[in-house]
Amino acid sequence: MSKIEKPKTRRYTNRKPFQKRAALDVNLKGFLCSCNNREKDCIKESYNILNKYADILYPPETPSAEDPVKESNIEDDLQKELTELRQKKKGDMRFQVLDSGAKNFLFIKTTVEDPVKLAEKIVTEIANTKVQESKFLLSR
Repeated sequence: MSKIEKPKTRRYTNRKPFQKRAALDVNLKGFLCSCNNREKDCIKESYNILNKYADILYPPETPSAEDPVKESNIEDDLQKELTELRQKKKGDMRFQVLDSGAKNFLFIKTTVEDPVKLAEKIVTEIANTKVQESKFLLSR
């Protein structure tokens, strides 16, 4: 008697491989955030709040009116912008989440000159307006 073998089926998944975050290191500056089991939502919320107030304190550089206006092709401008974005590394980002090593705690590394000034601005603005800015970030 011969045994009939079933064909092997392949299982395809659309999952991306788990990307491990960079770990904490000495002499980093940033923000320690606590959350309650919803780390992805907490990360998004933290980025939104930090970027909002960082743009207020440190506005992005805009080209001055004295610069001569060059007429250029839209395709050239788009291509130049794409190359700039590709060259920008993760380390150049203003805020970046690092693995804190503790459950429900995130550390957000920053390149802002004075993170204490930014944290004070956020706290005073929330205290003055009495408006809740976060849903997933915990404060104690």
